[in-house]
Amino acid sequence: MKKRLCILLCFCLLSSLLPQGVWARHVCMDETGDYWCDICGNEMDHGCVSTDGDDYCDFCRAVMVHECYNDHGGDYCQICLEVLPHSYTDTDDDGWCDICYEIQPHGCFDTDGDYWCDFCYSGMAHDCLDSNVDFLCDICYEVLAHTCFDDNTNYLCDVCDWIMSHDCFDNDGDYWCQVCLRSIAHLCTDGDGDACCDLCGIIVAHTCADRDGDTFCDLCHEPVDHVCIDSDGDYWCELCGWIVSHVCQDTDENARCELCGFLTEPYISHTLGLTLRSFLDEAEETELSLRTDYLKFSLGRTFTGNFLELAEEYPAGTYEFTLSKKNHVTRSWALVLDGDVDELVLTLCPIGDISGDGKVNVADTSMAYAHSREVAPITDQYARECGDVNGDGKVNVADVSKIYAHVRTTGPLWK
Repeated sequence: MKKRLCILLCFCLLSSLLPQGVWARHVCMDETGDYWCDICGNEMDHGCVSTDGDDYCDFCRAVMVHECYNDHGGDYCQICLEVLPHSYTDTDDDGWCDICYEIQPHGCFDTDGDYWCDFCYSGMAHDCLDSNVDFLCDICYEVLAHTCFDDNTNYLCDVCDWIMSHDCFDNDGDYWCQVCLRSIAHLCTDGDGDACCDLCGIIVAHTCADRDGDTFCDLCHEPVDHVCIDSDGDYWCELCGWIVSHVCQDTDENARCELCGFLTEPYISHTLGLTLRSFLDEAEETELSLRTDYLKFSLGRTFTGNFLELAEEYPAGTYEFTLSKKNHVTRSWALVLDGDVDELVLTLCPIGDISGDGKVNVADTSMAYAHSREVAPITDQYARECGDVNGDGKVNVADVSKIYAHVRTTGPLWK
């Protein structure tokens, strides 16, 4: 251990004295046989071994596969700290196990008459009441059966915010329907030369230009023609981040180039069409990142606005995309490109927006409550993630309360 610390200290000292990048590339070596690189101190590949029987690897101190135990009679494994099998114990009579903090089995009770269990806050069985005739239960705030109506003429039901049947209209001149946000038919124009329609904001046909030399169009941020530069020899262009022309090498015959990571066997390029949509502040940046097994790093781009259409070519394979934006629930999905054209339409929803309409309202509160009561489970994984506003992996009464507080403007979910 002392020898390893000395090596690490020497490495840190040399790194501060030598120009940046000196240690960037090297072949790790272990002449001392301690399973740590003699140059950079990184852990070397090895098969974990525990010769002293302490259930920790002699080299990296990783926990070995073992049967959990505690020689001292404790309730946790002395190796990995997992909770051992035990009987529920509640010495302080708080209704929670003193060891694992699981809730004790109990009969729900309601002494204050609010129809929620005083102990676990589960909803108590009750007949919904509507004394103020707002079509919401006075107890659980579930939307009661009703015929949608629109007394304030905003084309949304006054009770559940359901979109009423209407003829699309555009009073503010942005060429999007003010009720359902559908695009209004029009002829796109671009008077200011920003490659976006002056009316609806969608990118229009244009000739890409790159005045700042970053190899991306100043208007639409698509890559433009340029001579790739690779001064560090990693076979990736320092301007656009794409692969530089070279002769692929595959000495280990794994069908991957050892220089760039691409497939060395011939592949077919596939076009991926993406339609991305989000809500809330159009000035906030949305980030789209991509990762796949043949790239050494993630590719990504950012854009503003709540709508984007793009089409790009990729070799066949499995890709993982991630879309994120402030006050929205990050969305990740895997896509296998194996056809001539693949298209994907994806909506990024705000926190609490279970229904996916871009708003958090009584409808979302009802969906969360019905899910927590197991009356109408939310089957869509992303919708459940939108309803899990406290991030504990479940949609329960706590989330219902937070969503309802946001609807009533007493506890906003968005910052």
